Amino acid sequence: MKLGTLYQISGHYDEALGKLNQARRLNPQNLQAQKLMGIIFERKGDVANGQQTLEKLLTLNPRFAPAANNLAWLYREHGDLHISDTPGWIRYQQGVYQRAASLLKESAAKLPDNPVIHMYRRL
Repeated sequence: MKLGTLYQISGHYDEALGKLNQARRLNPQNLQAQKLMGIIFERKGDVANGQQTLEKLLTLNPRFAPAANNLAWLYREHGDLHISDTPGWIRYQQGVYQRAASLLKESAAKLPDNPVIHMYRRL
């Protein structure tokens, strides 16, 4: 993990991903390694892989706020209209229902034809 972080800081992203992938294989619950991998993918210009990595991480632990924050930032920076959807769903799973409803309503307004977001609103 530390070597992966060092490679990332020095801009050697492929080497960093290799070391972080090793750390993840040794401990699939290593949330920090997966979060850093998401960041590195984005820095390499592979936004889709960055988003996918962070989304997968949040399925393992929906309460891992640093990953939710990074994912929301990726959505905002790269024009994804689901920006309120992910944090809204996370708030719902945390039991923060009023805030979840607000975020999901915002997503529903932005994406009126998206049935998944409208399904979340009904929960």
